[in-house]
Amino acid sequence: MLERTLRAGLLVFLALVLAGTAWPAPKLKVGTAAKLRPHYYLIFLSGDQQGFWKQNKLEVEWVPFKGSSPVYRAMAAGSIEVGMSSTTGGLQAAARGAPTLMIYDLISSWPTSLFVRTDSPLRKPKDLKGKKIGLSRFGGMTYAFGRQMMRELGLEGRVKFMSAGGGRAAIAGLRSGSFDAIVRTENGMIRLTVAGEVRILVSMKDYLPKEWTDISGFARKDFIRSNPGDLKRWVKALNQATKYIEQNRAWALKNMKSGLGYSDKAAEITYRILKFVPGGRINKKAVENVRNFLIAYDILKRGKAPEAAQLFTNQFTQ
Repeated sequence: MLERTLRAGLLVFLALVLAGTAWPAPKLKVGTAAKLRPHYYLIFLSGDQQGFWKQNKLEVEWVPFKGSSPVYRAMAAGSIEVGMSSTTGGLQAAARGAPTLMIYDLISSWPTSLFVRTDSPLRKPKDLKGKKIGLSRFGGMTYAFGRQMMRELGLEGRVKFMSAGGGRAAIAGLRSGSFDAIVRTENGMIRLTVAGEVRILVSMKDYLPKEWTDISGFARKDFIRSNPGDLKRWVKALNQATKYIEQNRAWALKNMKSGLGYSDKAAEITYRILKFVPGGRINKKAVENVRNFLIAYDILKRGKAPEAAQLFTNQFTQ
């Protein structure tokens, strides 16, 4: 009886296989540091609409957060397997003990600049002497970038940095005149720039090393060990999504306008700076430069930060 039951079960199994019945696709939870940012929004939209996740036998759940820190807390808690954020935020978390590795370089340059109101009397960088510069918060990347700018301009110690308590508060402070300038990403200020409310006084890209990485992807170390095949398929699907965005300008512009509320001009400007790293391959020198930058501005402690080679892997990139 037992032998007949086993034989019947085997026949049913073979019949299902021969009929092409698919096993459930593995579910991958991917957290991002924001939702309404063009690089995250367009990637997940194209992945769903064009079927890139399904083509690679994955079921992807997008879990947006507000900021990098919550992404890596969720990864440490095992709530998500993959995280995407600023590279600086991801490397900070990894260097401080988060069980993660950088597995993908998404965007090498996502410019940060120092903005003033269009009607500001400040015309040249030297005009910043003695002025108040607003930041999202002290100890973060806007603070580090601001300090780097002032050092390069010979104004270190000659301006007053002030914490606004958040990006929106920094913008409000600039509008009201509480700050003479603020440090923000160019994309984060795109609506105000296009509306003619603000202009760039100093661009951070003029003062960063050539090899750099601004936005990247990380995975939990235990997931890397136990599910390398799933991550390989995820990176392949991610590459398909970024290529689709790059090769379908009209689609990208349309969805930035409908999904993000961008004007025609804002969408055009954003699309021009939205340059993905081919294949997502990580440049060790870029990671070293970001690590050294974080140490130079006391965001990571010298002697305690892991070496660059310990912070990333190209196991899954092309």
